[in-house]
Amino acid sequence: MVRAQNLEPLRGTEITNISGRKYFSAVKEAIDKSEKSIFVVMYIINFDQKNTQSDVYQLCASLVDAKKRGVIVKVILDQTIDYEKARKGGDWEIEEKNQNAFKYFKENGVEVFYDTKNFYTHSKAIVVDENVVVAGSTNWSGASLNKNNEVSVLIRSKELAESLLKDFSEIVIDKEAGGDKNEKEPSFAVYRYFLENENMAGRMITVQDERAFDLYLLLLREFKDGVPIDLDFDVMAGYLGMNEDMDRNAYRRQIIKVLEKLDEVYRLIKYEPKFGENARVTLLNLENSEKPYSYPEGKYFIMPGEFFSYRWSSKLSFNAKYCYLINLYKKSWSSTDPWWSNSREVLSKQFHLSISTISEGMKELRNYKIIDIEYSGIEDGYESREPSKYKLFELYDPLKQIEKWESLNKSYGADRVDQAKEFAKIVFEDNDPVIVEDIISLIDEYGLEKYREALNIVSQKAPDNPKRTHSYVVGILRGI
Repeated sequence: MVRAQNLEPLRGTEITNISGRKYFSAVKEAIDKSEKSIFVVMYIINFDQKNTQSDVYQLCASLVDAKKRGVIVKVILDQTIDYEKARKGGDWEIEEKNQNAFKYFKENGVEVFYDTKNFYTHSKAIVVDENVVVAGSTNWSGASLNKNNEVSVLIRSKELAESLLKDFSEIVIDKEAGGDKNEKEPSFAVYRYFLENENMAGRMITVQDERAFDLYLLLLREFKDGVPIDLDFDVMAGYLGMNEDMDRNAYRRQIIKVLEKLDEVYRLIKYEPKFGENARVTLLNLENSEKPYSYPEGKYFIMPGEFFSYRWSSKLSFNAKYCYLINLYKKSWSSTDPWWSNSREVLSKQFHLSISTISEGMKELRNYKIIDIEYSGIEDGYESREPSKYKLFELYDPLKQIEKWESLNKSYGADRVDQAKEFAKIVFEDNDPVIVEDIISLIDEYGLEKYREALNIVSQKAPDNPKRTHSYVVGILRGI
């Protein structure tokens, strides 16, 4: 028999019963009043981003709000696997119960992690400001918060909080599941002035000088304050995709031409060539080219390094790349983050590009699931409608997307997947494997003829009609 150790009463402990329907208000109040830190370890967060009135949504939104006001927020979620299938030799499968919450936190800058697949993290615990502890049987789900008979307590004890935080720190994180934030490519700052000045990015988009645009962003990525850049032509060519159809001498000549243009035309750099060696590049101050560039303080937005490492710089059109930067810019200064809104006319004047460029670029980003666009209603006609709303998603790895397509082809056959992709294209979702698989399921449930009828109704609507969506097709089929 193992004798229990260290069971002395905790000093200075205050315990409150928050079981049942008392849990939500007590926990939300603790989160909203937090000043320093919040650590959440939760077995289930059943999050639905569209159900903004639900208790689960309100709790998750409170964590995001706390993060925005400077509180350190960290969340660990369970990553349940199908043990039965694994024992039979199948692949490990991540249960989808926490994926929506993980995505929501990630998109809103909250540190969120999965545990490893080898253990259940069955805890339902919260530590606030290293002093307030919430523990019990309550998951963050509609059933737990509003239907089940759950037991939970709120304990004010610095000693208990410290003990639990130590236990939490020993939970093993699954880095491959996106748990380790530090494994990502380093981000870099871009001055807003670069986009706002018609003689810089504005001129590049006007004359379609795409390589100058891409290379300048790469130079910003390589910048270290006060140190000239030792430019490696081979590395730059790889990021720009130039090594795929050019030999080394050819892409070296092309990069040199772009460097000279960035120097002589745009006055963004000082280029010092070295025969047969890496070039020396010094970035210049955007508002005064007589001064060297320095790391920006204010008036900038952050560009994710994955834009280049995931090769989006080669995959997207110039219009879409430019609009992606506009989304980064606007999101960083939005009072309604993660959404922002401006009319195309306003964007056209601010960023020196045509309305058609904005429309095409934004639609391409939406098609690749890099942004979401919420079109306003047209009940009072197109002329009086409100500006569209935009929401920026985290960049994903297109290579992993290919793996998902291969998995769908294996499960349903390439012909069925291709057919579903064509249907998805009508609602601008042909790059989303989840939507394509849902279409296949709908065809199985309602039949091909009924699905075509519902899709045909939606296809008659304009591309920027808020009803031109997959969800509206589903609503027609289900008689909603």
